[in-house]
Amino acid sequence: MLNCQDLKLKVPSATSGVYWIDPDGGSHGNAFQAYCDQQTDGGGWTLVWSYTFTAYSTFHTRPNAVTPRPTWTPNKGNTRVSTTAPLSETHYEAMNFDLWRTIGNQTLIKSNINNWIVCREDTGSIVREKAGSMKCKLVKQVS
Repeated sequence: MLNCQDLKLKVPSATSGVYWIDPDGGSHGNAFQAYCDQQTDGGGWTLVWSYTFTAYSTFHTRPNAVTPRPTWTPNKGNTRVSTTAPLSETHYEAMNFDLWRTIGNQTLIKSNINNWIVCREDTGSIVREKAGSMKCKLVKQVS
């Protein structure tokens, strides 16, 4: 499968879980396992980043930081950088940022403390690091 959206189109009954992804659909040399969310907002979402906080119990303290961090630039901070695709929503890792744009241009943001939102590119993009606007909608109210 090229990504989780491709899986959803080819196998509509596929459930959420770990699948092999081959972003170029060619040689399997760059294939990797990734978690596919096949339920939220119609399904077809590839999990590229799952994170926690360095000081979750004291959330509002100054040294609190998101961890791990993706490989995007600039990568400021002193928390661990990850290039490993997360295999569940609580497997705190981040797929190599260079691969994000091969997965698609829509973004599902999930959190255990904030609302879940889906964003689509407009004049701006998260995965292409392009300033501008995006079209977002609330898909699950958490907070």
